[in-house]
Amino acid sequence: MFPTWLFRPRRVAQFRTPVRAENYRICCSVVPTKPMFRFFHYIHLLVILLALTYLIVNRFVFTNPNERLNNYFTKWLIILIYVSITSVIGIISAHCHKPIFIQIHWILMSFYLFPSLVISLFLASISFLSFIPHIGEFFMRAFSDSVGINIRPQKQEDVLKIFIFMTFAAVTFILQLLLSSSYFQYIKERQLEIEMNEAELENGSPLRKKDSEKYKILSMN
Repeated sequence: MFPTWLFRPRRVAQFRTPVRAENYRICCSVVPTKPMFRFFHYIHLLVILLALTYLIVNRFVFTNPNERLNNYFTKWLIILIYVSITSVIGIISAHCHKPIFIQIHWILMSFYLFPSLVISLFLASISFLSFIPHIGEFFMRAFSDSVGINIRPQKQEDVLKIFIFMTFAAVTFILQLLLSSSYFQYIKERQLEIEMNEAELENGSPLRKKDSEKYKILSMN
């Protein structure tokens, strides 16, 4: 029903065969990629749906709605729907091992992940530097200008909250990037191994030299 590849890589780096999911890990080979990728995107989708529900309830149900959310209702609605669609495709790719799904997921994810990571790192850095003696006032002013909020010195606890939140967001984005990269590598090499095995069956013998160079196999045997 669906094609196997959105785009098949022309150049393939060496990879080891047989391709096994347990060989793909992140964070110093501590975190297994495949189960964590699936778990992360289920949680990610749940959080996004909760945020979407709150946004809609705040607009149409609450008697005293958050005016700031209401002012940007349409923008937040579009963003949350877009991110939720990306998460759904990520979940599909976790269960259906055709490379096309993880490739579509990667393309959609890149439009929000990289800008969000840069912004969260920037705001976390500014909020952290605002607490350094002597130059704290300068960075406090820069931070206030960057987020559009007038934060007075006696409200530095608000800056601390934003620093913690932005640091957590940055770590989450980095984790998502690492998981998606590792999982994409697994799905790509798994499919290439399948195609290699199919080519061997068609030939009735092991791949010829020029065919093996096409896949750049590095056997573990």
